Amino acid sequence: MQMSQSGAAGAVPRGGEGPTAHDSAPAHAECSASELLEWLGMPEEVDAVTDCLRFQVRRVRAGRSLVLEGGVLKSLYFVAAGCFKCIQTHADGHEQVLGFPMRGELIGIDALDEGRYASGALALEDSTVLVLPFRELVRLGQEVPALERMLQRCTGRELARRDRCAVMTAGAGAQARLSRFLLWLAGQQGGTEGPVQLLRLPMSRRDIASHLGLPCETVARLLSTLEAQGCIELRPGELELLDADALEQLQHQPLPVAEPCGLRDRLPQRSRRGRAAGALRMPAA
Repeated sequence: MQMSQSGAAGAVPRGGEGPTAHDSAPAHAECSASELLEWLGMPEEVDAVTDCLRFQVRRVRAGRSLVLEGGVLKSLYFVAAGCFKCIQTHADGHEQVLGFPMRGELIGIDALDEGRYASGALALEDSTVLVLPFRELVRLGQEVPALERMLQRCTGRELARRDRCAVMTAGAGAQARLSRFLLWLAGQQGGTEGPVQLLRLPMSRRDIASHLGLPCETVARLLSTLEAQGCIELRPGELELLDADALEQLQHQPLPVAEPCGLRDRLPQRSRRGRAAGALRMPAA
């Protein structure tokens, strides 16, 4: 990992990264802070100083880890291309998918609390990240305010992403959750140009189910139902949105209200038993 200023690159020790995350781009591959600021929608912060600040570009192949859960914070990673899944592993070995960071999102921000990555990150397809050595970033942020504001912007984006994830599953049934996810994915992959119609699906149905808090069988069944209804068309590794308006309506379906679990039926029975028991206790006239 490197971050250099005016061409002088300083090595930053590795730590908290997956042992198989070393498929990097060539050593000379770099990206300027100015380019990163423009990607983040902050062109007004670009100047001659940010032109001289360089971040290393790393390539991570599909199936390789970028960071490991519990690893010591050394760097943050800005996704320039591709898709990852962020995961947490429970004590019983169950893997919970927290999200799918794509272009424009930051990986590792959850380590700012305790200095260790709270979740791991695995590449779902060949991906590219910019390596942001954290200590160097903080130090240079005192000299270059644009970097400090950039980190604040990235942190705000991560908070907004977590809010969106919460909204995706809040008060919604399985159909609504899946519809929200597909519409979110279309917008995320489209970026500033707007939602796309043909989606890449680098994540498995099991990953989607874990992220949405649904059984895998339910996700598979709902995808088949949506295809049968003409809303989507499934292809190997892809999904085409044929009727986004229908998904818009489905995403607003409320969570079904369960009927009282036999309470009304049980109360009269208890009352009858109570009256019968009372009758037995009545003194003889």
